[in-house]
Amino acid sequence: MPDHSPRKILLLARGGSLDGAQRQTLYLALQLPRLGYTPHLLLNADGPMRDHLHAANIPNTVLPMRGWRTLRGFLCRPFDLPRLRQCAASINPALIHACDIYKVRYALALARRLRCPTIAHVRGPVTPRDLTKHAVTRTDAVIAIASRYATAMQRAGLAANRLHVIDDAVDFDRFTPAARADSSFRREYNLHDTLAVGIVGRVEPFKKIREFAQLAQLTIQQNARAKFFVIGETADADYHRSVLHAIPDAHARQNLIFTGRRDDMPNVLAGLDVLVTLSGGSVMFEAQAVGTPVLSISHAGQFSDHTRHNETALCLHTTDMHAAADCLLQLLADPARRAALAACAQTHVQAQLSITAMVQKTVRVYDALLSPAR
Repeated sequence: MPDHSPRKILLLARGGSLDGAQRQTLYLALQLPRLGYTPHLLLNADGPMRDHLHAANIPNTVLPMRGWRTLRGFLCRPFDLPRLRQCAASINPALIHACDIYKVRYALALARRLRCPTIAHVRGPVTPRDLTKHAVTRTDAVIAIASRYATAMQRAGLAANRLHVIDDAVDFDRFTPAARADSSFRREYNLHDTLAVGIVGRVEPFKKIREFAQLAQLTIQQNARAKFFVIGETADADYHRSVLHAIPDAHARQNLIFTGRRDDMPNVLAGLDVLVTLSGGSVMFEAQAVGTPVLSISHAGQFSDHTRHNETALCLHTTDMHAAADCLLQLLADPARRAALAACAQTHVQAQLSITAMVQKTVRVYDALLSPAR
């Protein structure tokens, strides 16, 4: 058995842009050294994520980790895996943490050689087939970012003692109520007397941007002061075109604005009157932290523990965008209700979703897997 002192953690993570999953991994990596662990990140791409790691002197390496089950991944694996194994062996980690489900098979392949435990981090809804396909059931522990994901995995047969629910965190130094004092986003789009409604995410089917466009058209037809924003880069050009086709009304189309990717998210979220989400995500908590009310619409009726209906958010179980538009119109017409939701949510997330709490809970999972008794 290799000597694992000091305790090193190999984190298999996405590189590239600093989006939601990457940001959560970065929060973890920055805090681990204070709690007795030395992180090394193995990234699948260069980019801003790596720049932040370099700035913080966090060791990292970029190597290909192509989709395990894709044809390209299969063909390249004889070349990619030896390099990954050589890198992992030089680090000699005590534990390997796959920071998203698509890295789990790579984590298991490396851990088999190093004889160390593995963790799978599940950041979205999964089916029983997903658990098998990505080999999540073969890891030593699973971290889910929401209790509803953990419940689904338990129903699929994953043992409860291997499951840990650890919510995504909010950086309260960035996402602060003070962001509302910066009206640059509202000035940029001339929103002086306008009600701004936004959705944050890449333009792709998973984020349900087309449904948001339908919601925009139905709302704008009844409230001419409303303007809608899609905040995120286009990941699927064909889907983007289909979104535009979903709003034949010229006035509505004129008031649905695609901003592209933004790096000033605290100011953007603070500049909205309502954030709408149809797929969840930690952006809800960031909006709550800056004081923007959230309308969470779920086709399946599953909501975050931190979006409590009529307390910290409005939660709507529907596939009917007419019903969603009615709910949104009522919220837009009631500034006192928006303010009450925002105030309650702000207090809640500040108490529950700190980076410190997220990291401490994660370290407890590490400690349990590496304890001598185990």
